[in-house]
Amino acid sequence: MFPMDAGVGEFAKLYFIGSDSSVWTYSPIGDGSWQFSRLSACQRARNIFVLKYGKRGVDECWVLLDQSPGAKGAVFGHPLPAEFGADNRRHPPFGRWRIWNEIFSLVDRPPEEPGSVDNLPLRFEAPFGVITYTEQGRVARIELITRSGAITDEGLEQVLGKIAWVLRNLAKRPSMALFIRSDVREASVPAVQHIRRLLAFMQEMGPEFVLTGRGSAIVVRASGFLGSTLLSLIRMVQRMLPPPWPESLVTSMEDAEAFLAELIEEHLNSVPAFSSPTPASGSSAAAVPPAAAATPTAAAAALAGAA
Repeated sequence: MFPMDAGVGEFAKLYFIGSDSSVWTYSPIGDGSWQFSRLSACQRARNIFVLKYGKRGVDECWVLLDQSPGAKGAVFGHPLPAEFGADNRRHPPFGRWRIWNEIFSLVDRPPEEPGSVDNLPLRFEAPFGVITYTEQGRVARIELITRSGAITDEGLEQVLGKIAWVLRNLAKRPSMALFIRSDVREASVPAVQHIRRLLAFMQEMGPEFVLTGRGSAIVVRASGFLGSTLLSLIRMVQRMLPPPWPESLVTSMEDAEAFLAELIEEHLNSVPAFSSPTPASGSSAAAVPPAAAATPTAAAAALAGAA
C-alpha cells in the first residue's frame, strides 16, 4: 500500500477542482503517477484515469490519460498552456488545466469543504413518495419511500431539483459518501415520459453520483403482477445504465439496511490503494471519463419505480 495521506510531494493526494467547485481526487500509485480515486471501489478496474508525465503528440509533458480497458491511453487533459511544468518530471504543475473541454484547477490540498446541508434531516414530500436526506459524519443517506399516488410533471421537477442541490453540495465535499435505500413496493407503474425524464436526470447528474455514490439497495415486491412489472422495469434500466456502485434488490427494509451497513463500514475504514494500471487491449468495456461519469442505475430504477 502506498502512503495515500502523505504530505506535499510525490506521495500526496492531488485534487482537481471544477468550475462548479466539485472535487476530483487523485491518489499516488507509486511510479510518479496519480490515479483518479474518488469513485466506488467496484469501478476502479474499469475506469482508470491517470495523471502522469507522458506524451501529448510528439511533446513530453504532464497529461491526464484514460487507461481504462479499450481506451488505448487517450489524452483527455493537460495543463494550460500544455507545456507548462514540462521541465519538472517529479510533480505536475498546479493551476489551470483543460479536461474534456472544461477548465479545472489542480491543487495539493483538499479545499475547505462547505458545511453540511442545513436543517437536517431534509424531507421532500410528493403524492408519489417521500424522500428523506440525512448526514452522519462522512455518511450521507437518501431514503425513498414510494406511495401509490399519481405523479405530476411539476412535482417530479421539484423533487429532482432538491436532489440535484444535495448532490452538488456533496460533490464539493470529498470526505462524503452517499448511500441510497429505496422502498418501491407501493409504487405505481410509471408513465413513459416520466421514466425518460428520470433517466435524463440521472445522466445529467452522473458526475455527482459517481463522485459521491457508494451503494444502493432497492426493496421490491416478491410476487404479484405489479411487483413483477416493476422488477422487470428496474432490470431493464440496469441493463441500459449499469450502476457505478454496488447495488442490491431485496424484499425487506432489514435486508436493504444490512447490505448498506457493510458498504458504509467499508467506506469509513477504507484507504484507497492501487496497483499500476495495465490496460486490456481490445476490451469492449466502455470507460467513463471524469467529466461525463457513469449513470447510477440503482437510483434511476428506484426513482422510476416511484413515478
